[in-house]
Amino acid sequence: MANHTSDGLPIPIFSGEHYDHWFVKMRTIFRSQDLWEYVENGYREPESEEGLTNQELKALKEHRKKDAKALSHIQQGVSSDIFSRIMGADHAKEAWEILQKEFQGNLKVKNVTLQTLRRDLENLKMGDDESIQNYYTKITKIVNEMKTFGEEISDSRIVEKILVSLPPKFDPMVSIIEETKDISSMSVQELMGSLKAHERRLARHAEKSVESAFQSKLNVTPKTNEREPSCNYQRGGDSQRGAIVVRPTILRKTVGIKTNQSATIARGLVILRRIADSRPITKHNFQKTSKEKETYSTLVTQPLKSRTICGTLTAVVAII
Repeated sequence: MANHTSDGLPIPIFSGEHYDHWFVKMRTIFRSQDLWEYVENGYREPESEEGLTNQELKALKEHRKKDAKALSHIQQGVSSDIFSRIMGADHAKEAWEILQKEFQGNLKVKNVTLQTLRRDLENLKMGDDESIQNYYTKITKIVNEMKTFGEEISDSRIVEKILVSLPPKFDPMVSIIEETKDISSMSVQELMGSLKAHERRLARHAEKSVESAFQSKLNVTPKTNEREPSCNYQRGGDSQRGAIVVRPTILRKTVGIKTNQSATIARGLVILRRIADSRPITKHNFQKTSKEKETYSTLVTQPLKSRTICGTLTAVVAII
């Protein structure tokens, strides 16, 4: 069950992990109740109350009351395992520093950690395939960690960092911002709004390019001076002859054959159709021009492959 302040604010519980998150949440609570100065700096406790005026005694009483309130918030904001570490502290500042030294480190450790975070922020670059929102999340995480260690980072510094670490596809937008905006007074939210809008435009253009490329492939037609191969066939004693035009592009897409094979298959369609009808192919019932001889030789030497393609071609002929 969550603990609450006297004002009804929920107190986050620290159990040993994510101290930086807990630190920020608690600091906000202390500031909302004018208690942060007692946690950060404490107050001066007189050695004796003798000789103090009534006004000084009243002020001392108020200091003690607020300090105890802040200490109570800290005690309620930790788990039982963590509470044992601060149960001997009499003041809020004392308890706060115990937790800070154990989970954030002493001054030397803080400086080393802060230096590492500064280096991470400096070396961070946005990937070509990374979204601007994902990249901004990475920057925000490092910046927030730096702030918990006392580093002051202005919006202008974050804006400059983002602008110099974007991939080339953002160069036009970066140039516009640098020429038309005052970067020193530009907010991070304003910059992110412009970059996200540019990213959406890039995505739309990419989609249109893909659609155009796909449509152009579908609309491929042979040149005017080139004739697509065709073939005539005669079934049995039927005197009617039918002309079938077989487009190489359809053969390639339907059967999966290569471009240089499509013309051969087209010219040999009469042979394949007779195979589909279980009619034998002989030298006597097949007119052989120079091209037909080559086709006939290719097909009869690979009968299994021809029969496999034939079933698909029969369906293609029906569609055409």
